[in-house]
Amino acid sequence: MGDLRTYARWGRNAGLNLRLRGGYIDGDVIPVQKAFTMGGVGSVRAYPQNIFWGTRMLLANAEYTLYRQRFLDDILEDLAFFGLFDAGWTNAYGVNEFDTSDIFSAAGFGVSLDDRTVRLEIAWPLKDVGYGSDPSIWLRLNPTF
Repeated sequence: MGDLRTYARWGRNAGLNLRLRGGYIDGDVIPVQKAFTMGGVGSVRAYPQNIFWGTRMLLANAEYTLYRQRFLDDILEDLAFFGLFDAGWTNAYGVNEFDTSDIFSAAGFGVSLDDRTVRLEIAWPLKDVGYGSDPSIWLRLNPTF
């Protein structure tokens, strides 16, 4: 498994957070606890928790954050707003070949404290995989990635 992350703060008021993760497990029959899972917290946020799983995976997350906006400076100095985009792929359907049509993605927005420890996120699935298109709402007490 490999994991690359970068956090780029652009001045006092904006930043971009990126993560790219990939994994591979040899063999087609593995114990379920060793499989890569995706969906929900820590992966593609708009889908149910751990709904996709397999022996191969790719994941990308991006967040663009606006910090300390002037119109709220006097009320909540440490409030930040962000937009998010998540995309993932697993060989969940038994197909080991990567195909862009098998990528599931999500987009949304949220609000957090500047130190990213308390976050309220809302994300919509961009591909219907049988669970509808209702948004997922998350209240988190830790950073996304």
